[in-house]
Amino acid sequence: MTETYLGVRERVAVVTGGGRNIGRAAALALAKAGAKLVIGDLVEANAHSVAKEIEAAGGGAIGLPLDIASKPSVDAMIAAGAERFGGIDILVNNASKFSELTYKPFEEIPLEEWDAVIHTNITGTFYCVRAALPHMKKKKWGRIVNISSGTYRMGRPWFLHYVSTKASLMGMSRSLARELGPHGITVNTVLPGVVLHGIQSNRLPEDYKKMILGIQCILEPLDCAALADPILFLCSHASRFVTGQELAVDGGLTHGG
Repeated sequence: MTETYLGVRERVAVVTGGGRNIGRAAALALAKAGAKLVIGDLVEANAHSVAKEIEAAGGGAIGLPLDIASKPSVDAMIAAGAERFGGIDILVNNASKFSELTYKPFEEIPLEEWDAVIHTNITGTFYCVRAALPHMKKKKWGRIVNISSGTYRMGRPWFLHYVSTKASLMGMSRSLARELGPHGITVNTVLPGVVLHGIQSNRLPEDYKKMILGIQCILEPLDCAALADPILFLCSHASRFVTGQELAVDGGLTHGG
């Protein structure tokens, strides 16, 4: 791909939850394509680490603390990034409440936990879009990519709150695509499959991981790097006529659903 084809050089990209895993992979891919990165993460040290990694490679980046469940935190992160780089062009909504959750029957999910997941994963995404939107409208150009999950297509049990929030992002993206298209802003959703490494790998039984690989069309474990290029595509000039769409990146795991 050429820089002209990608069209993200000197664009300013915000990646929430950018301190590790999918967020880190997306941030590195965008930086390699020439974008300036604003990396927000609940663990501030992780955000700084990825920003330093990008700067060491000759790119521009800033790492900032971010709790997407807090509107003031979101507003402060967007404002600081816009001040540093002169605006916001791209928003990758990757952060969500996930790693601290444990699998359990839905009737055993405490109401407080349900409310926290709903507020963080849905309302937090809403906060991020609202904060970034004025900058995109000003330039009459923008890319919003919401990171959902293939779990909703699988009807993944024991994880109802998380799966419900990830399913809701499709409706959010499609509705926003209608509202924001006239402003030159596209909104799309990426549905990662089962990432068989890190936190996700450690929490899954070996027989389940083997089952997932057996169902996939591509018989290789999905890693975060495999998700970076599709996210980059949806952030680029090449995707200028793609909006309101869901892109499953799962090795064919859910292609029959």
